[in-house]
Amino acid sequence: RAMGQEGQDALDKKDFRTAEDRFKRAVRVFDDAKAPVPPTLLLGFARAAAGNGHLIGAQEAYNRLVRTGTPPGAPQVFVNAVEDAKKEIDPVSARVPKATITVTGCDNPHVTLDDVVMSNAALGIKRPVDPGTHTVKATADGCKPGEASFTVAEGKEAEAPIKLEKAGPAAVTPPPVN
Repeated sequence: RAMGQEGQDALDKKDFRTAEDRFKRAVRVFDDAKAPVPPTLLLGFARAAAGNGHLIGAQEAYNRLVRTGTPPGAPQVFVNAVEDAKKEIDPVSARVPKATITVTGCDNPHVTLDDVVMSNAALGIKRPVDPGTHTVKATADGCKPGEASFTVAEGKEAEAPIKLEKAGPAAVTPPPVN
């Protein structure tokens, strides 16, 4: 309860960083206990994440809140939180930028986006990303590593192509002469 209140106090002051941290921790307490998360906590987290430009996290929290809804007889403040989420999700979703990441030149690349492993199934299609600067790295057996950076603004799109090159034959050190 204290973390949720700290989160709300920070949100009221537009201290989005502190608010996001406190709401995230409060939500985790409920998730770790496998207990239903109060809609007010999810709404606070979504608003704070959006304020920080963490639009994907905000969108996911809003979606979770709308999907979960409230049980019959829920307190009015919980019902209001779900209704607010339904109103706020579309404007946040419109702000989410997208990036198309492609890797050519070598088969079966291993790709990371901001040091997080990315599925090859997502290569070549638009995927949501948070606004800002991102780094894509790719490696593949028998190829030199490749890297690309891109910056994307809210609501915009970016492309991050990487062309991997085949590695030359490995240098062989001749045996020492006796």
